[in-house]
Amino acid sequence: MLLHDVKQAVSIIDNPDIKVVINNDSDSHVISKHGYDLDIGSQIGFIAKKVSQDKELNIQQRSEIVHALKDFQINAQVYPYDRYIKEASNNLGVILSRSETAKSEKKHYVWNLNHYLGLNRNPEVIKFSQECIRRYGTGSGTSMVAGGMNEIHRKIEQFFSKYWGKEESIIFPTGYTANLGTISALVGQDDLVLIDKECHASIIDGVKLSKAQLLPFRHNDPIDLEKKLQKYSGKYHNVLVVIESVYSMTGDEAPVVEISALKNKFNFLLYVDEAHSFGFYGDKGRGLCYEKGCINSVDIMMTTLSKSTGSAGGIVSCSKELATYIQVKSSPYLFQACLSPGDAGAVYKALEILTRDTTYQDILWKNTNHFRGKLLEKGFDCRNSKSPIVPIYMSDPNKLALMCKEIFENGIFTNWVAYPVVGLHEGRLRFIVTANHTKEDINNTVEILYSAYKKITE
Repeated sequence: MLLHDVKQAVSIIDNPDIKVVINNDSDSHVISKHGYDLDIGSQIGFIAKKVSQDKELNIQQRSEIVHALKDFQINAQVYPYDRYIKEASNNLGVILSRSETAKSEKKHYVWNLNHYLGLNRNPEVIKFSQECIRRYGTGSGTSMVAGGMNEIHRKIEQFFSKYWGKEESIIFPTGYTANLGTISALVGQDDLVLIDKECHASIIDGVKLSKAQLLPFRHNDPIDLEKKLQKYSGKYHNVLVVIESVYSMTGDEAPVVEISALKNKFNFLLYVDEAHSFGFYGDKGRGLCYEKGCINSVDIMMTTLSKSTGSAGGIVSCSKELATYIQVKSSPYLFQACLSPGDAGAVYKALEILTRDTTYQDILWKNTNHFRGKLLEKGFDCRNSKSPIVPIYMSDPNKLALMCKEIFENGIFTNWVAYPVVGLHEGRLRFIVTANHTKEDINNTVEILYSAYKKITE
């Protein structure tokens, strides 16, 4: 094992105000850089944040500390973020690394890709994408408003307007910029944005860019949201509430009915990110809000096009007035090159397939239920996950690092999720089930996980 005895590994990161992490097990598992002691279980995001706040360090020194930790963890084979799939996304693949010390030609079960329906590998999608490249070229050349848009882009927008029952839709180059660009355009410094505390970074960054007042409410807690609306909504002329229908780090479903019902009592715009429910929740994959019957109460619907449709891009659907306002105010829409024709073609064909054939959704849910059931049988902590996002929680950073190393060596490729993406002691492994996974993939993965967990905890 990497540490002589995991139980003896002492981490003092219980206090978020400290700036060093020390492992008292052995000096060989600790390195020092510019006064910072770093160990195998140090979370690189936590360290990066701490050094960025250290006024005694210059930018080069801060960078050296973070890079030293990265190299240290790569050599110990517990750093997963430099790994990539040799032949891109699929359920199985050879995993390579930027690091010469972490090369591997072994095939792994792949569990960290959001291609829920597996349409990124669908022959029809690939063929139509190729046809679009031949017809429209490889790139759009400029932004939507400057002439980069083509007829496929417009067909995608029109599809979503009809699909979600909204007046207008706007396509963005990515899901991240759809959130960033829309939220930053809609609100300003005198407005209030209430967000679920588990919302994606693109939502948070959109609020920051807008300079609006940002106020998180407790995760999936309509009561806490109502209290904050009662207290603050009267103090602001404009209030925007932003939630996700399914949360990417937990797999939790949002209480969309209860939250949308608050519009009967308070005046606010409701923005729902359906990135992790579009394509496989609701009739023809319309998402959780449609499935729960509250989509008409949602003012702005958003989803990424990089997950269920296996391509890239983001879409925002709303009223015509809001759409126009976003188009003329959103910097990512105005100044970012438009989605490429090949990517747009893949989206368009995937939309056609997922709305005509439920086979992919049926397989995805069958795989999801089987995988979660097997994990729960083995005693793993999956919390409240209900979606194809299945987390395994491990609060001890050292054990999480060791678990990540152990399962990778035995043929599982997924990343550990750690601070600052999640809370300091809410680390986890995250598994994303797809329709491309087989029963054999699932069963073998669970056995590897169980063996690895026993090894690092006994």
